[in-house]
Amino acid sequence: MEAPGKPVVFTLTDNSVTLVQTGSTSLRTCHIHNPDATLAFVQFFNAAAAEDVTGGTTIPDLSVQIAAVGDYDLPLPAPWAFPLGLCVMASTGARTSADTGSDMHIYATIASY
Repeated sequence: MEAPGKPVVFTLTDNSVTLVQTGSTSLRTCHIHNPDATLAFVQFFNAAAAEDVTGGTTIPDLSVQIAAVGDYDLPLPAPWAFPLGLCVMASTGARTSADTGSDMHIYATIASY
């Protein structure tokens, strides 16, 4: 049986890259809330540090669209591995660095492996 992991809660306040955890990280659950009146994207990166990601240049491992004033539960049938670490950022496009102008709220469960 897998360990349940550690809950983390954070807010993406602009188009800055946020380091969730460095080193081998598994993402177990992820819920995203977009309080803004326009759609936004959350990008996930396998990176050891926020400085390793350049928005609009570094290709994300996954980019998910979040509806305006909406919520999204990322479907994870198994823990998702980020060997270097987990970094995230919000933007107005799937692979852009344009600021969303809102605060995206992330509720996740992570673990080291």
